[in-house]
Amino acid sequence: VQHIKRRDIVLKRELGEGAFGKVFLAECYNLSPTNDKMLVAVKALKDPTLAARKDFQREAELLTNLQHEHIVKFYGVCGDGDPLIMVFEYMKHGDLNKFLRAHGPDAMILVDGQPRQAKGELGLSQMLHIASQIASGMVYLASQHFVHRDLATRNCLVGANLLVKIGDFGMSRDVYSTDYYRVRQLQW
Repeated sequence: VQHIKRRDIVLKRELGEGAFGKVFLAECYNLSPTNDKMLVAVKALKDPTLAARKDFQREAELLTNLQHEHIVKFYGVCGDGDPLIMVFEYMKHGDLNKFLRAHGPDAMILVDGQPRQAKGELGLSQMLHIASQIASGMVYLASQHFVHRDLATRNCLVGANLLVKIGDFGMSRDVYSTDYYRVRQLQW
């Protein structure tokens, strides 16, 4: 797992909050040899318990091994001090749920206090393109013996040119790990 220095991360604004903690838009310096700074999304762990820290470490190790064009890129962690932070690529259009709502038939926006039609409906070919990208990411996860366990539009992110990637792997697990569920015979 790549370690990123806290001084190289500059938080810009909050993007959202989940069970894990808060997600921020940030600038990250010294992350890439070709870019001086990059926009990234950072997840800050809100629960500093030992169990939460172990889950954080497990997820970071899992994410380090997942490399695919339709899986959100994981850059590394910042573990010096609190809160613990994970650094991901930033997908400028946010989650797929909000994106679809903004491009749906009922989407309206307010411009100067007046309702206006939103960004335009997605066509069938665009929706199929979105679905095929998600399917590609899921096929990759299956090839790596991982089950996402919470695939939903809120856990898929949309970038430039309608690029869609699967993210939020907090519920993932290796199906070949020792974390099996055993079916027991029901006794009356």
